[in-house]
Amino acid sequence: MRQFCFAVLGFLPVIAVHGASLKNVRGTVRTVNPEAGWYALVPDRDPGTRYAPEKPLPEAFRKDGLRVVFSGNLKRLPDGERRWGTPLDVTRIELEKPPR
Repeated sequence: MRQFCFAVLGFLPVIAVHGASLKNVRGTVRTVNPEAGWYALVPDRDPGTRYAPEKPLPEAFRKDGLRVVFSGNLKRLPDGERRWGTPLDVTRIELEKPPR
């Protein structure tokens, strides 16, 4: 029975934990609503996830499809509130360097 439970739990999706840190995540900027200044950061390793920066991205990073490397701290979503992405306090963002 324990082996079965372990196998089932291995397939559960990973849930973002507020307060967790992301470091040097490679991803893509995606436009959500440019009029509202909403741009998502989509990590390469989990393209089904969208991080919603807590503060507007700098103008130079507001381009759909832009390749970036970012770091930040996940924020807690208030109970009963839904958003288009997981809140993220971005601590660093830079353009991805092309491979050599």
